[in-house]
Parts: sequence; C-alpha cells; structure tokens
Amino acid sequence: MGYIKKVLRGIPLPESIKRYIRDLEGIIRRNSPISVFISVKAGIKNLIKWFPVIWRDRDFDWMYLIEIIDHKLKYMEKCQRNGHHTQCEKYADEIDETRRILDRIINDYWFDLYYSDCGFGGDNDVHESIQRIKENFNKSNEIIERKEERDWNDLFDIMRRRLRHWWD
Repeated sequence: MGYIKKVLRGIPLPESIKRYIRDLEGIIRRNSPISVFISVKAGIKNLIKWFPVIWRDRDFDWMYLIEIIDHKLKYMEKCQRNGHHTQCEKYADEIDETRRILDRIINDYWFDLYYSDCGFGGDNDVHESIQRIKENFNKSNEIIERKEERDWNDLFDIMRRRLRHWWD
C-alpha cells in the first residue's frame, strides 16, 4: 500500500478500506487500465491536434516557434474558458491578449498597415505609389519599428509575468 500505508501505519482498517486504498494508489501510480486508457486517449488527441503545426515546423526560422507558441496558447485559452477556478476567465482574457499580439507579429500587421497607408497596391498608379513610399519611408519605418518592438516587449512581458498562473 506504499505511501498511504506508511501514513496510516498502526491504524486498524477494515479490509474494504485497504482494498480502496490499494486501488487508489494504483490509479495514482498510473498502473490502472483506466488511467492508461485515459493517458493514451489524451496522447492520441494531442498528436492529431499538433500534427499540422509540427508538420510545418522548420528549424531555420523564428516564425515557426511563434506559431507553436500561438497554437499552444489557443488550447490553453480554451481550457481556461472551460475552467473551474475563480479566475479562469481572467486568465483566458490574458491569454487572448497575448494571442492578439502574436497574431499581429505573425501576420506582419504593422508592415501591412504601413503599405496600405502609403497607398501601395490597389487602383493607384505604381509610379505614384513608389513615390509616396519614398516620401514616407523613413518616418513610417521608424513608427513601424517602434510598434513592432512594443508588441515584442508586451508579448514577453505578459508571458514573463503571467505564464505561471495559466493553469486549471
């Protein structure tokens, strides 16, 4: 009866309680068929859920790491939204905020905004667009770099401060 037996040493217990304790310890040690089944089922679900992300992963670009973090946070947010503790909704909102920042980074939000502000593409004449980009490049580039840097700082500040609280 392992650990529980050591704790309860010297206390006379009915045989039915001893059997229950043995069963409980078996589940705790993950030696029971039920816990093995649950563990295998969860592992298969994880393989299916993660397969597309891992399939696209490459070791040469930081963007793949960001996509893995985003994928993990997506499921952590879902878990928190279905959570049972008093602050799960707050944690889910924090994760959602983190994912919105990640989304801006992944989709080059500020870069795309820069080009749309400069009038690149659309119905504009290419020569006019290039001239407008040249005129606004330095100013806009500084703004974009500051906003991107703020996103990176916010992302890792939130994770540094809050990551260890995001559990259910």
